[in-house]
Amino acid sequence: MHLPFSKYGLIILLAILTFGLSTWDNTNKPELTITERKVLSGVASASGIAIFNDSLYVIGDDVPWFYQLNEASTVQSKISFGNYPLGPDSVIAKPEKPDLEALATTENTLLALGSGSLSPQRDIMVRLADRNQPQIYSLQSFYNRLRSLPEFKRTQLNIEGFAITNDYLFLLNRENNLVLRFFLSDFLAYIKAEESFPKPEIYKIILPKIKGIEAGLSGADIIPGTSKIIFTASVEDTPNPIDDGEVLGSFVGIIDIKEIENQYRPGYAAVMENNKQLPIKLESVSILNHTPENTEIVLVTDSDGGNSEILRADFKWN
Repeated sequence: MHLPFSKYGLIILLAILTFGLSTWDNTNKPELTITERKVLSGVASASGIAIFNDSLYVIGDDVPWFYQLNEASTVQSKISFGNYPLGPDSVIAKPEKPDLEALATTENTLLALGSGSLSPQRDIMVRLADRNQPQIYSLQSFYNRLRSLPEFKRTQLNIEGFAITNDYLFLLNRENNLVLRFFLSDFLAYIKAEESFPKPEIYKIILPKIKGIEAGLSGADIIPGTSKIIFTASVEDTPNPIDDGEVLGSFVGIIDIKEIENQYRPGYAAVMENNKQLPIKLESVSILNHTPENTEIVLVTDSDGGNSEILRADFKWN
């Protein structure tokens, strides 16, 4: 004998199924509190920020300089890395720009990566060591090998995030939100032309949406002494991850590299102001201080032509 399902029984069943199918763990949901927000005067398209030699350095995606900031988070000096032609607005034309989007430090060296979204113009790495003149390296061979991987068959290469641990190097691809993990020693040996291509482990992660549009990865940094990556991601109303569009908002999240797998759903916090999603495009994050209770971070935005912003925030993720 089959008993009919009551309306309330159906509602309960649907609730159980919805809960069971959700893989997003909201336990200890991260919290983000902005403590300072100001215009980063003189930097039109900030795309990366990192601490190097006890100073904050910023890169832009259409300028040929590293910007060194002072304690007041204003530009103290500019270090040129290339002889690019500049337009009347002091930026490089879009077809020619190196599109430096990812910044990280290792062994007293600051490394900036081009996005790889246009070859060969954006297939570069710029290395700054101490006070030496920056050096430019071609990544065309390396990026071509990445483009040939099965995971990029229907995904455009667009490296936006970059993080380094003692053992690993991580690249974050904006389109399709791919996280690539390399052994650091293998990557460095390949760049020095000493070893064969170091095939990475690649993970597709799932990020939150705004108005049905999934956020795209834009920056990363490793939390010292942990297996955690803090990342930034932003949402633009655009048909592809390359062209600019209306900025709908951004997120700061946390990836545990010991737990990452395909379809991984990291914890995240929306960037809010007055209980509303702040319509800014976060491009990068760097960690200023870390304690078990709180991680103090600094972030930069890309204004797509106007002045960028720099923000300081407290990020609680435990």
